Amino acid sequence: MHGPTKVVLQRQFFEAIVRAAYVKYHNCSDLPTLADKLDHMFKNKLVPNATKTKIKSSDEEKNFKLAEGVIDEYDQLWTVFEYFGRQKQTNNLHKDATLTVGDLLNMFKKAKILDTERISTADFIEIVEKYHANGSGQKLCEKLSKQCFESYYKANAADMQINREIEEINNYNQQAMEHNEKCQQQQDAENPPQPMELKVLPEEDEVRERTEQEMAQMQADWTQRTIAEHIMWIKGAEIVFFEFKEILFDMARKLKDQIDPKTGKMTIVLKKFIDEWLLRRLSSFVKFKIPANPIKGKEASRTWPESQKDVIIRERQAQIAEEEE
Repeated sequence: MHGPTKVVLQRQFFEAIVRAAYVKYHNCSDLPTLADKLDHMFKNKLVPNATKTKIKSSDEEKNFKLAEGVIDEYDQLWTVFEYFGRQKQTNNLHKDATLTVGDLLNMFKKAKILDTERISTADFIEIVEKYHANGSGQKLCEKLSKQCFESYYKANAADMQINREIEEINNYNQQAMEHNEKCQQQQDAENPPQPMELKVLPEEDEVRERTEQEMAQMQADWTQRTIAEHIMWIKGAEIVFFEFKEILFDMARKLKDQIDPKTGKMTIVLKKFIDEWLLRRLSSFVKFKIPANPIKGKEASRTWPESQKDVIIRERQAQIAEEEE
């Protein structure tokens, strides 16, 4: 229908959407007409994802353009992208290469960048979700918000150990009081029942301290579980090479103070991130050549192109040297 290297016109774009709706929902009995299929696609697929990515500001666009020039110097990045990603041969002339979020997680784990003190999985997913969102349209940072945890805490507060212990003591004391009341009524009996001793509730300071500790542990477990569930949603989302470059740039910005805290130049930080943090650590998995860092004091000397005047001077100096001999 359309050449992959040509510009898509508006009418061709509309036609592609209609065709996609027809193909995707061809076997859906709930959507009998093409209008139903198209309406369903707009409401459930296109509109929720229309705000999936954020447009860069002019400063962000300018910074990325500078960074892209640095990234494009590294041919090895395409090799890394292909190694950890997947390729689809659509025809003899065109091959689609993509990297899923799951592949990207695997790559950064092998590079020992994720799951360390350097950057958390949640921070990494926040970077990725600048360009991708899961099927529900809710990003991880929204799921991990304070409001979401407070709702979870209210629904599960009774399961905390300290609250269970207090409830057990209160239930026991209630039964004991009812039993002791019967004991008083039967104290003149021949064999009166023995009264039950009431249990003492924990002090307020102890309750407060244990509640804070258990709440912190509950939040840590909830966060870990939420991240794991969220990864299951987004790990199949595909990333193209251009987005891969944007993610590398954002990762370098996030880790700037750890990569090189002395410099303020992002181009230097980005080069160090790609050379030392990424390529060098992946060299045991992917076969490519990495230029060695020059030893201080033995850097390559700078050379300049020789002009016609330089040639004349050099020939004249050689002639003078011969005459002196």
